[in-house]
Amino acid sequence: MNAKAIKCTGCAAPVKINGGGHRIRTLNCNYCGTVMDVQHDYRRLGKFVNQNKPDSPLQIGMEGKIKDIPFIIIGMIGYRSNYGDTWVDLFLFSDTHGYAHLTYSMGHFVFTRRVRYLPDKKIQQLERRATFHVDNRKYAFFETYQSEITYVAGELTWIAKKSDTCVVRDAIAPPFMFTQEICNNENETEYYLSEYLDPKTIHTNFNTTYQTQRSKHFKHPAQPFSAPIKQAISKASRIALITATLLFVLMTLFGIGNGKNIYHKTLVVSEANQDILTQNITINNSKHLIELSYKSTLNNAWADYDIALFKDNIEVFSFKKQLATSSGRSIEKGLLKNTRSGIARFKVKKAGNYSLRIIATPNSTKNNLASIQRLTINIKEGVMGKKYMIILFIIGLISYAWFYAARYAFEKKRWEDDDD
Repeated sequence: MNAKAIKCTGCAAPVKINGGGHRIRTLNCNYCGTVMDVQHDYRRLGKFVNQNKPDSPLQIGMEGKIKDIPFIIIGMIGYRSNYGDTWVDLFLFSDTHGYAHLTYSMGHFVFTRRVRYLPDKKIQQLERRATFHVDNRKYAFFETYQSEITYVAGELTWIAKKSDTCVVRDAIAPPFMFTQEICNNENETEYYLSEYLDPKTIHTNFNTTYQTQRSKHFKHPAQPFSAPIKQAISKASRIALITATLLFVLMTLFGIGNGKNIYHKTLVVSEANQDILTQNITINNSKHLIELSYKSTLNNAWADYDIALFKDNIEVFSFKKQLATSSGRSIEKGLLKNTRSGIARFKVKKAGNYSLRIIATPNSTKNNLASIQRLTINIKEGVMGKKYMIILFIIGLISYAWFYAARYAFEKKRWEDDDD
């Protein structure tokens, strides 16, 4: 748009006119604060004395697209609430879509238009967080405050007066906000629909610098929760949760994943001898776990067992286990009671022939020197351990809940910030 300028009737400074359409009522000098009547030869209607220009990255005369609609900023109004909050209302004009507002506050932007539809409840009577519906959308009542004009510049469709006040009531349904504004001692009631816009997009469209830290520090009431990475992880984790649950149920009810027996042997160990058993076994399934379970017939005795698995004379797995039982107290200091059995699970790199070696070193109590000990070894292949399903379930549950926990914290802070 081609802007023209006139001399301010208050200070003679050049004031730009950006072509805001035939409904423009006043032109406000950004130098001296004079309010001029556009429809009556720019005669003086009043003056904003000692006004300070509010902080805004967008200025009068800038052009850009909002929701793919080209707009030009033709006016600027500064506001302050009775709580001390400040914001800037940028008055917009489009040749095709008329007038609108872009409100800037602490790095955030909301796009606002006046609407004619009414809420299904009286907003004045609602308590905080109470809900109502407007145009088939549910809102939660957020806050009530009083706004006061502190600064005016550019073209407006109304006559602004310094210290003009309005009672404002906001309700939210992020990214939307519905506002009731009652001005001039309740003689005028207007309703507005606002939509939160991505600050980075606005800065890009109006060719200004995006200041990310400002918008991160303050949460706008209409700001929607956005965490695309957490949300993607949460969705993916849902699959892990379902998979882990189904596998656990199948393994529990139908024995799926219990594995196939490939070796079963009972070793008889005589007193005071060290017996060595070497046995060849064939492992056909190397994709899943190998389960080696052992159980002894110890009675008031203990024994050391050294069990190892070899492939081509190279040890691939081994462990040493001390089994012990007693009827009342530990046999020797440091021994555990009733450790007759156990399970070890491991993986092998490839299928094939393996050699199992078991070295048994038995001992007994003084009252049971002639005891005979038996150790039963059982080996399964293709075992799917339930603990891995449980671990997968826990990880999936934490990942799934991460997004919702973050959203809960965000919403909690949104309402707590306003309480402050």
